[in-house]
Amino acid sequence: MPFFVLSFLASAQSGKNFREVHNWIDTSIDIDKNRYSDVWGIVNKGKEYAVIGSIFGINFINVSDSSEFGLVDRVAGAYNGKNVIHRDIKSYKNYIYAVCDQGKNISTLQIIDYSFLPDSVHVVYDSDSLISRSHNVFIDTLSALLYSCGRSSMQVISLADPTNPVHVHHYFDSYVHDLYVRADTAYLNCIDDLRIVDFADPKNPEQLFILRDYPNKGANHSGWLNEKGNTYVFADETRAAKVKICDVSDLSKFEIKSMIEPDGSDSSLPHNILIKKNIAYMSYYDEGLQVYDISEQDNPIRIGYFDPKDKGDSIKPKGFWGVYPYLPSG
Repeated sequence: MPFFVLSFLASAQSGKNFREVHNWIDTSIDIDKNRYSDVWGIVNKGKEYAVIGSIFGINFINVSDSSEFGLVDRVAGAYNGKNVIHRDIKSYKNYIYAVCDQGKNISTLQIIDYSFLPDSVHVVYDSDSLISRSHNVFIDTLSALLYSCGRSSMQVISLADPTNPVHVHHYFDSYVHDLYVRADTAYLNCIDDLRIVDFADPKNPEQLFILRDYPNKGANHSGWLNEKGNTYVFADETRAAKVKICDVSDLSKFEIKSMIEPDGSDSSLPHNILIKKNIAYMSYYDEGLQVYDISEQDNPIRIGYFDPKDKGDSIKPKGFWGVYPYLPSG
């Protein structure tokens, strides 16, 4: 049965073309809000796993089928507790790279070997020598570079040896909140603007494009590139800001082709976006998962959603933090 991995901010849902298959709750966490943050997915020995950030740390959940569903192993964050509201997770080869944006002088970059699953996972690196607090990380697997952002500068780190990360460069040109990178071309979400930068020579990056002013502008937060590389979709993390669909086939003719807002909502708050083929999976703080076919850049079509019934407000969102749609099962 095809399914998606979501990190929830609430538990009551309704949907169109999507339904809940499983629901994991960490009963050891005794708070109602901000239990979980980022979500990723991995496969090992034919089994599929959700990797979920929480106030405790990193949780590995077997989601292969109903008989095996559940928590398999977990790794405590160097810093953990009720005030942890943001972890970020990415994978490279058979390792998970995890960071936290709370815990000054305590948090670390953790590298976790998951090759022993379904038995266990093992921490092979846990240090603040390169990264302590970090808001987001992204790994360009084509060049084996990890990008860490959200602090005073964005750091570029080599993973040529996956368990021995090496600093390459600090990018000071702008504050970077989040990013997407493919083949050294980085789409940088800088809150005030969107920048596209070539890191082929990571010590001497070249800015290719900058978008400062655009319709319905908010806090430029996050984005994703489609597989063909001609469509980039980004979200402004500002209430009532629409998601922008952009033609990036020729940066000299960069154009926002259309904007998305969930049906029936004029005050939506988008968070993260991932694209599989030409389907955009977007997590909203209040409107849950919204799914659009973006094959036609100027005519996106909503093809499904999975939406919390119990709406939040500007202070207490009750939607989804993120979605991961790439597991082989679909």
